Amino acid sequence: MAPQPVCPIAMAESVVFSRILLFLLAVQPVAAVQYDLTYDPADPGRIQVQITLPADAIAHAMVMPRAIPMGYSDVHYDRFVSNVEATATDGSPLEITREQGPRWRFGDGASTVRAVRYDVDVDAMEGDTLSASDTSKARPGYVGLLGY
Repeated sequence: MAPQPVCPIAMAESVVFSRILLFLLAVQPVAAVQYDLTYDPADPGRIQVQITLPADAIAHAMVMPRAIPMGYSDVHYDRFVSNVEATATDGSPLEITREQGPRWRFGDGASTVRAVRYDVDVDAMEGDTLSASDTSKARPGYVGLLGY
């Protein structure tokens, strides 16, 4: 029995399929950033935010946005942020430097941030920000953040 000729189209499809399969096997899932909000009913006008980064993330600074998604106002949310803390990947606390504008720099540039914690004064935000969709609200047993 003579060997069957190979169809060039079928061969090209199998090469493409093999390359796609190898690419998909090589792609690693991206680790998620974890956000934790702490609301203490004993201090209802303030929330604590903790952002935990994946172990392989490289971060040295935090910039607080000045607008919310689909918002058109320029709101200096950094005015309502206090008690900023950061820890390195080894768990040690990092030095915090408040820079110009809504930016904080962590460490000396050689260390990598693992987690950032800060407080948000929701009462002050609600009092100073007049647009209902741009502010946050705190009521006993309820916190609405940036219109959500």
